[in-house]
Amino acid sequence: AQMIEFDVHLTADQDLVVTHDYVLGRIIKPQGEKGHIDDYTLSQCQQMGLPSLKEVLVLVNKRVALNVELKHETLKSPMHYEGMAQKVLDLIDVLDYRELVIISSFDETVLRTLRSLDSHIALGVLDHTPEINLKCELAKELKAKSYHPHFLHLNRAIVHQLHSQGLLIYPYTANTYAEFQRLLDLGVDGV
Repeated sequence: AQMIEFDVHLTADQDLVVTHDYVLGRIIKPQGEKGHIDDYTLSQCQQMGLPSLKEVLVLVNKRVALNVELKHETLKSPMHYEGMAQKVLDLIDVLDYRELVIISSFDETVLRTLRSLDSHIALGVLDHTPEINLKCELAKELKAKSYHPHFLHLNRAIVHQLHSQGLLIYPYTANTYAEFQRLLDLGVDGV
């Protein structure tokens, strides 16, 4: 793989943990009765087998590019948005990942916060809607590097349109060889 993607949430103590699910239980069994990622500190998350963002970055050791998706479920206030964005940016700089990372999100506030804090970081706009033009406007406004639609919303004309706007295209949730092949045939930049 030339790039890997993973999701990041804030913990109860405002640290960064890598996991897809906000609600624990599907993959990781929570300690105690609580079942949300932000009910636990980073140390507790690590005891359940979830790594910190720093641990993942150190483990990858710049061998591949990264698509770091910032999840919004744990962001309850403007302070949380800015805190998470700043922590991710600081870690990327401290570990010298700036040229190897795209920070993506479905959440417009997360993306706007990142752009306000850093005018040069590579951003990716995630989109689950079939109205691609709406999120393309956001991508242009934020000077995003990439656009990440659901794989079923792509066809050759849309891929051409996105590429003509200077966007890399990284669709998500393709799970079969046939789906991957169709996307590659359309000319996407990665899956």
